[in-house]
Amino acid sequence: MKILAAIAAPDETKTPSAPLDVEAEMQAVLDAVSGLPGGGGQVRILEVASLPQIQAALEAEEFHVLHLSAHGTATVVELEDEDGAPDRLPPKMPYLRR
Repeated sequence: MKILAAIAAPDETKTPSAPLDVEAEMQAVLDAVSGLPGGGGQVRILEVASLPQIQAALEAEEFHVLHLSAHGTATVVELEDEDGAPDRLPPKMPYLRR
């Protein structure tokens, strides 16, 4: 199983959201995969959880799962841009579909 993990952690000085514990989030994904039968799976963790980075990864490789960890509400998902600023997007992401 191939998993793309995108953990959005905008610079805490640029967002009102509480910071995510990125290391704990990554470890949780890795722990879950290591428990899979047949030797687990392969996890690719993006350095920056920006929409362009996620789209590029999905276009470059086939993944079974996109694990997205981010802050959000019913109307917004908060990713990050290349400079660490929050990038607020609508929660329905048709731009990630193929």
